[in-house]
Amino acid sequence: MTMARLDAENPTLNWTDTLYGVPTGAEMLALRNRALGSNSPQLFICHHDKDLAQAQQAAAFFLSDFNVLTFPAWDCLPYDRVSPASHIMTERIATLSTLASGATDKPLAVLTTASALLQKNLPKSIVKQSTKSLNKGDTCDSSALQNTLIIQGYRRASKVMEAGEYAVRGSIVDIFPSGAEQAIRLDFFGDDLESLHWFDPLTQRTDAETDRLTLFPASEVLLTEETIQRFRAGYREMFGAAHREDALYHAISDSTSYPGMEHWLPLFYEQCDTLYDYLPENIQTNLSASATSTLNDRIEMTEDYYEARREYGDNKVTKKLNYNFIYNPLPIDYLYINKESLKQNLNTTHAVEFSALSGSEREQSLPMKAGKSLYHISKSVADSTPVDQLIAATENHIAQNIPTLICCQSDGSLSRVQALLKEKDYPSTTITHWRELQGRKAGCYLTVQPLTQGFEAPDAIFYSEHDIFGQTIIRTRRKKNRDAEEFLAEAAGFEEGELLVHKDHGIGRFEGLVTMEAANIKNDCLKLIYKGDDRLFLPVENIDLLTRFGSEEAGSAELDKLGAGSWQMRKARMKERVKMAAEELMKVAAARAIQQAPMLHTTDDVYDAFGEAAAEVFEE
Repeated sequence: MTMARLDAENPTLNWTDTLYGVPTGAEMLALRNRALGSNSPQLFICHHDKDLAQAQQAAAFFLSDFNVLTFPAWDCLPYDRVSPASHIMTERIATLSTLASGATDKPLAVLTTASALLQKNLPKSIVKQSTKSLNKGDTCDSSALQNTLIIQGYRRASKVMEAGEYAVRGSIVDIFPSGAEQAIRLDFFGDDLESLHWFDPLTQRTDAETDRLTLFPASEVLLTEETIQRFRAGYREMFGAAHREDALYHAISDSTSYPGMEHWLPLFYEQCDTLYDYLPENIQTNLSASATSTLNDRIEMTEDYYEARREYGDNKVTKKLNYNFIYNPLPIDYLYINKESLKQNLNTTHAVEFSALSGSEREQSLPMKAGKSLYHISKSVADSTPVDQLIAATENHIAQNIPTLICCQSDGSLSRVQALLKEKDYPSTTITHWRELQGRKAGCYLTVQPLTQGFEAPDAIFYSEHDIFGQTIIRTRRKKNRDAEEFLAEAAGFEEGELLVHKDHGIGRFEGLVTMEAANIKNDCLKLIYKGDDRLFLPVENIDLLTRFGSEEAGSAELDKLGAGSWQMRKARMKERVKMAAEELMKVAAARAIQQAPMLHTTDDVYDAFGEAAAEVFEE
């Protein structure tokens, strides 16, 4: 095997060995084999978030006996004006905290994306210092706990509804911890922590009791006195004296969170660490097919965004959108790994890039290959159905002592395939994890694993629904009917006086729940006040039309006028702004893609290149 190096004639990333014989869908099985063969933890790098979600599903089946951690990228563009979503940050921090603790009694597998790998993160030492453990029976001052939550980035609310919120009611403290699926209720007697119960934020009903809670930070920027002073000094040193209209600088100086402040993350800490700084030293890196080109494209895209911010001062897009406030971008090396650092990390972690192609004897290759389409065979054989071909193929595999595994898209499609086999009086067994297949006799097995195409491995033959039926049947889920209690519980999460946004009418002020009667039928409604004391009574069944205003400046926001059309005009202008921004980004990405592509011979080639670049922009 040879490994290409970075030089003047080869500026793109190609610094990994290639592991051949890994068909699409078999990546997690290859990861498992590599982990067990080397007894080393594994890192898997996907292209984008969509691929990461698919890898998670596959890992739930193939790596059920592993400690699988997911590390997503921020859901915003480089040098953006908005912050990452809170649930993204909490998931990232929970993974970093687990890695920083180094505590795991299972084989470790970390799933991430090219974007997340390249980005620097808050220091490992800060994550360790900011992680707090609480145990039943501990003595803990409630005020000190609230100070800890504030430092960790939690937001105080009257009722806990979302991750990163906490509420205090006498001796009870409710917290929705980072990375948790439910909120937790701490019940104090004086300073003694008497009990810890998980509860559903929607219904506020307590669930299972626990004896221990680990609190991770809820934000990647922790606004302490030390970090604020470091930011102020670093900001002035890099960009000069702060302008009086520099909203970011003055908000941080006032210990106030500011939208997009995470893009200045390195100024808050002495240094920032990469994901590799959190990983064990004996980690091995695995990349999905062609992921090295994705890494290279991401590096170039980041450079484009930085240059646009630095050189043009938002003239290209944002001036059209009337954005006239200050933006001082940090140099790329502050926020992202450069090519040399990435090259070193890939080399030292024995990185391999998966390929579905078969390797030669001199190349590293797994004994796997893409599977065959039973549907095409059934179409070419008289009086043969897809199920007949499936049974025939399974019998052939049984003769070779190889199990057959049918991977269905959902529980519903699994039941459908199972019924079709039962009609033919052919036995099948349902399994939920790969390890359940180990040591079993050859036969027909079914599982829920959304493969697009099957593959052949030494231990089993995998078939997807598409391989068998020539298509994947996805039934649209019926919307689950919700009872009145659920609607009222959700409405109770709003505070009186809070600003809410109605999909059709805009910003209004919530004034509580009232009971209205029409045609001798009583109905619970949310009362909203609009400009000019206009009133809107919205049935609780239509609560999905409302969202929280969600702005730091909610107190100074102007209410909309019912029926005036101002809200619809604002929505139309915003759509136009988004469209303009998207058009500019598509032009940049398409131009870069066409420039890097081989010589294009036809108009269709040009359209294809443009379409791929546009899709990449929207995925990012």
